[in-house]
Amino acid sequence: MGFDIRAVLIYTARMNNTYRNAAISKRLARVDGKVLSRLRETGEIWSAVVYWTMDDPADCREIEKELRVIRGLGFQAVRFHELQPVYRGNGKWDNSKAEAWFSAAERAGIKVILCGEVFDHPPAKLLEEHGIARQAFDKSWFEEPEHQNVIREYAKAYIGPLRGRAIAWCIKGEPHPAVVDLNDPADRAAFALWLEKKYGTLDKLNAAWRVYKGETVAAAWDTAAILGDPAVDKLINGTANAKKRYGALHDFARYKADRENARARVIAKIVKDVDPDGVIGIGSHQLFVNQPKLGWDIGEWAHVGNLHTTSIHLSWHFETVGGEVDIPVWLQARMTRDALKSGFTSAFETTGGAVQFSGGYGNHMDCGLMRRLCLAYLAAGNQTMAFWTWKCRPGGWEQGEYGMTGYSGKPMPWAEEAGRIAKAMDKFRAEIWEDASTASVGIVESWDTDAVLNSEP
Repeated sequence: MGFDIRAVLIYTARMNNTYRNAAISKRLARVDGKVLSRLRETGEIWSAVVYWTMDDPADCREIEKELRVIRGLGFQAVRFHELQPVYRGNGKWDNSKAEAWFSAAERAGIKVILCGEVFDHPPAKLLEEHGIARQAFDKSWFEEPEHQNVIREYAKAYIGPLRGRAIAWCIKGEPHPAVVDLNDPADRAAFALWLEKKYGTLDKLNAAWRVYKGETVAAAWDTAAILGDPAVDKLINGTANAKKRYGALHDFARYKADRENARARVIAKIVKDVDPDGVIGIGSHQLFVNQPKLGWDIGEWAHVGNLHTTSIHLSWHFETVGGEVDIPVWLQARMTRDALKSGFTSAFETTGGAVQFSGGYGNHMDCGLMRRLCLAYLAAGNQTMAFWTWKCRPGGWEQGEYGMTGYSGKPMPWAEEAGRIAKAMDKFRAEIWEDASTASVGIVESWDTDAVLNSEP
């Protein structure tokens, strides 16, 4: 039977219908209007693969050759990783690797998305020259001017020379569990100060936290801070978490999420200062997992940039659904879109190829599954997609994982299928953009409800 991809693409766009409320409207206002307007006017549609190698080629002729194959399949872009400059000290940086890779892409006629998730991990020598201890920097909310100066210097060295040569800077991806330890006096003091700023007085904190009338939960800010971490307060466990300490646990999760978001916002602002016209990407993953438990709030995280991306790997991010594919994939793709309604969104790091055993269980890839994945991303309202990865990993826990090429290095049939859809996306970009921001189905997710569930035994 013939497969009319144009009809499917138009249908998936037409599936969408508008729904709005006050909360959505408030968040829409935060989307970068100038950048988004430009993306919409030009009908930007990116389908990409990640070109990321364990061992760098001796020269860029091999890279350029493969980039031409990628472009020939129909992909509009390639994602580069691990191109950060080498710091030589005294303000001198070596950008030769990034320059060589970007030049190869330009000769191959393919656009570049640069993943530079490095600004919260500056070179040790740079921190040393600024007189900043690594531990202090790692625990910072990046409010301190001296910490911002380090990030700014790094961003100018990394992004400055590449301005106008990348279609997006992905500055943060896959938030990891927030590392905050209330056994650490500095972390405890910071959380106590956060509580004081939020509540103002201990009476108000106790009124918010107590279960029974007149109960005093905490007599001091430091005491209140300790109650937020069951690992520190050994007395609370099991049902006591939900019954007696929900307020403390909720606020500690909120504190960690606020901290991660604040750090990302500072990085985004600095990168925006370096390249005012750049598309700034922010990435999420594990959308089915309890967000407060991990110290995240993806609803806020997605608004740090103007491109929200998610990682959708069948063997890593679908543990909770017992091997189901189609509905969970659409749900994650729709959650990607819902987190940044009317923005620019992408199933950005998605299953690219065969997975014999990875992420805890095996999986399979063929042309039919690849087509279903791609169309699910589009049906959910995303304007772009990208695949992890062009080459599979050579060994270890992720051997063979997600590759769009086989061990021979040749594109597999599912890569050709994805490329066919990429060509159709490019051809019918106006239809995809027309209603991409709207939907007839909305997925309701409440961070506070997740926080309640996180407190249950």
